[in-house]
Amino acid sequence: MKITLTCIVARKKIPVELTFCGKIIEVRFSYFAPMVEEVKAMKGAKWNNELKYWTVENCKRNLFSFDILVRGPKFQRYLRPQSAMSPCYIEGTPSPLWAHQQDIYQFIMTRQRCLVGAEPRTGKTRPTLQAFWDSPFEDCVWVTTKSAELGLERELYKWFPKRILISDQSYSGLVLPTKRIHIMSYDKFTSLMKEFPVGRKLHGFWVFDECHKLKTPSAQRTEQAMRLSEMLEDVYDGKEYLIGLSGTPSPKDPSDWWAQCEIIRSGYIREGELAKFKKRYGFYKPWDGSTPAWERFEGWNKEEIHLLSQRLVGLVKVYFQKDCMDLPPVREEIVELTPSKTLLRVAKMIVDTEDNALKARTRLRQISDGFEYATEYNEATNKIERKGLNFVGSPKIDRLKEDLDEYEEVGRVIVYAGFQGSIDIIRQTCNELGWFVLQVDGRGRFLFKPDGTQVSDRETIQMALGEMDRSSDTHTIEKLAFVAEPDSGGTGLELSASPVIIYYSNSDSGEGRMQSKRRAYSNNMDKQRGLTIIDYILLPTDKLIRDKLNTKEELQSISMGEMKELFTTVS
Repeated sequence: MKITLTCIVARKKIPVELTFCGKIIEVRFSYFAPMVEEVKAMKGAKWNNELKYWTVENCKRNLFSFDILVRGPKFQRYLRPQSAMSPCYIEGTPSPLWAHQQDIYQFIMTRQRCLVGAEPRTGKTRPTLQAFWDSPFEDCVWVTTKSAELGLERELYKWFPKRILISDQSYSGLVLPTKRIHIMSYDKFTSLMKEFPVGRKLHGFWVFDECHKLKTPSAQRTEQAMRLSEMLEDVYDGKEYLIGLSGTPSPKDPSDWWAQCEIIRSGYIREGELAKFKKRYGFYKPWDGSTPAWERFEGWNKEEIHLLSQRLVGLVKVYFQKDCMDLPPVREEIVELTPSKTLLRVAKMIVDTEDNALKARTRLRQISDGFEYATEYNEATNKIERKGLNFVGSPKIDRLKEDLDEYEEVGRVIVYAGFQGSIDIIRQTCNELGWFVLQVDGRGRFLFKPDGTQVSDRETIQMALGEMDRSSDTHTIEKLAFVAEPDSGGTGLELSASPVIIYYSNSDSGEGRMQSKRRAYSNNMDKQRGLTIIDYILLPTDKLIRDKLNTKEELQSISMGEMKELFTTVS
């Protein structure tokens, strides 16, 4: 089959002949350099020097690329103004959408396939739920991280007054009077897609929450998400909804955009391969003395990156907290504690004897928190295995008691720590002072009463989470501490009842820190009291880690030499 298109490239109309030959498309046109660049960027592009024509893969992403060049109907959706339609609010919804939420809602309803990058607590979940409610589909599949499932369930409880909680081996979620929401983790999504049978019903409304988890093209979850995107287009031909939500609107690396955009609307970014994307938007230099001359990546071309941001306007909406909400500034406080001479001796011994920077950093973080993991050799497995904790004490514990006493009247605090051992210490300390503890970490979600009794049923956990949300806090629990790892407790939760976040210690994740510190910072907070973020600093490495995470630097950059230098100045 042959067709002729009129492509608009560099403000010129270029006749282009396409010949469909099974898995490839032959592309013929009179030489025009900008048109050559467009075709070269497509997936599988090759030049047939003998017959003087280009070939590209016969795939939906390349067909959409041609649709862009001809300003075709599928691309027109991304050019037209947002719909001015108003939401049909769910009965019992406590309040209407904020102005920026209305904008998100209209963006989703107009584009149907789109990506929303909004900082935590800007409220991107609710307008997405509203879009689903107003869509023609009865089922929504909401894919999110394991740690975010609890927060999402809380959001559903909050905005849907008439619901039935459901859970089975495939998903958990809500059954509404006329709608169903299916929640699943990325791991579950990946395994289900691998086994997805031919002919099985495919729901038409999908949400990839925390979609920065799909930034790696070679990851199985990313590959399956791309496969789903194609399947949706095959089944619904443009009527489907595929929404990406991210709490990081400014990716650290521009290449993070490629896979996410490729999933949401394959072909919207011109380059059909990540290598081609980096080649266009980056600077490369040849390796010295290499034969042939291999190139190395030197950095990003700011001019091209600016053009990329303009190109993405139709597909991506970005929202920052400062632009959406009138909130008081966050007060950040560093509490510098004095280590004992014994602790300093142990810390110096670690940096003097340990060759591996990661192992040294991990051990320093643990002893700073007041414990070391006890280990034991297992003859059966020929491995050294963890066997409980050795508590060594830390000034952080005494300082935590002081802060719990200070915020006792408010009755709501958030405490983050980087290890499960640290979580155990914090929980015990809180319980001893009469606090209930809502614990969220890799072991699960539990409510601990002051006497140490553990409660883990879903309804109780949801009730406790409601007490941490100022808009629904009934003060049924007088004193409640939310204790979590930043990576586990930082995603998808509304913790606005607490006026303070205490970082007893940090994890290795800058993203986890960024998300976790913003969960208490929302329009629901007590704006007069504001929010205070406190970091406990005991060892010099504690401050170094905090500073690195705040600037989104990789902790892997911390060398043994850097740690040794820190301790040479410590008496």
